[in-house]
Amino acid sequence: MLEFLRRALSATLTAVLLAGGTIAAQANSDKQELGRRPAAVATYNQYLGADLVPLLTASAKTFNAALLGVLEQVAANRFPARGRQQAALIAGAGPDLVGLQEVWDYSCQDLPPVPGACAEPSIRGAFVDQLALTLAALNQRGPHYKVAALVQNFDTAEIAVPTPGSELHGLPFTIGGKTGLLLAKDRDVILARTGVATKPVTFDGCRVSADGCTYQNILQLSLAALPGVKVEFKRGYVGVDADIRGKSYRFVTTHLEVQEPQPGYPPSMFFQSAQAAELIAAIKALPRDGRKLILVGDMNSAPTDTSPGPGIVPPYQQFAAAGYLDAWTTSRGTAAGFTCCQAADLRNKHSQLFQRIDLILVGTPPLFVRNIERIGENPADRTIARPNCPSLWPSDHSGLAAVLQF
Repeated sequence: MLEFLRRALSATLTAVLLAGGTIAAQANSDKQELGRRPAAVATYNQYLGADLVPLLTASAKTFNAALLGVLEQVAANRFPARGRQQAALIAGAGPDLVGLQEVWDYSCQDLPPVPGACAEPSIRGAFVDQLALTLAALNQRGPHYKVAALVQNFDTAEIAVPTPGSELHGLPFTIGGKTGLLLAKDRDVILARTGVATKPVTFDGCRVSADGCTYQNILQLSLAALPGVKVEFKRGYVGVDADIRGKSYRFVTTHLEVQEPQPGYPPSMFFQSAQAAELIAAIKALPRDGRKLILVGDMNSAPTDTSPGPGIVPPYQQFAAAGYLDAWTTSRGTAAGFTCCQAADLRNKHSQLFQRIDLILVGTPPLFVRNIERIGENPADRTIARPNCPSLWPSDHSGLAAVLQF
């Protein structure tokens, strides 16, 4: 009997020790697996829908026609259809976090004495909220997404146009003998997949706008059509701290100024250079708290950019000097990966993408890119052609989606 008890006790202790070893091994395996869990991210410039250059260069006599031309182009570029296609491409990539740029909200007010300007057939399709349409399209598909944070940039409501006895805030136009007021605002937005916990990042000492900041250095222009009126082309940045599958990240998106906002005047490259420096400093000043840093957006700067003169360093070079890794080159090396730009009317049959300016950058090396791909760059990604509705590219940019592992 004693021998039986001794053997039973020995077997029990052995089983406990083996189970303990199995549990410890499983815990270690779980820890290693947690370290291998990736983050899926994307960036997409939605496109405002028209070329603004004719508007910026118009005289007082031609401004109304130029503004109507912009609205007609925006309407003809049919964001509801493009937004659904963009949503399908984003959903197909399945990112945890998405940075969107050029997320416009167009609205219109009729002005006295004759109403009806906003309902004119040639322009009424322009007045849409791209963010609302994008969310609706995404959430019809699954997984669902929510707005995690946004920054408001350029806003026509900040333009004060003198009129007899008062002033209007917005851009007035006339069409068919009726007068309307265009109200349009540009935003950069971060979307988070449902289930991803996020909190907007607070950047100290910045020009606060909604959840983010607008840059200190912004382009200001005096339009010939609006004597005495200064137009500020605000751009900004916004970030969130996010927890994805047990790991902590800081995710930031921005849309920097175009390379040469005043064509023929290379020193105007100063604006995007100064904005990049401001962004790098603002992110560096934040407490890292062990979070992995991911910066995405339309940087309007390619790896091939060169300085036009002393003191102006292209953004791409600044990011590289600050230690940011380019996810595309990390994975694809010297493959072209062009992301910009299709024709303004989005009707070109063959892709015209010729430069890589939409980037996913990582500020916390080392990095393993499990996958990175463009979205919306293939002719098959265009909207479906219908009678009187030609096929359109989803945007003048392609998007970029990546699965990152730290």
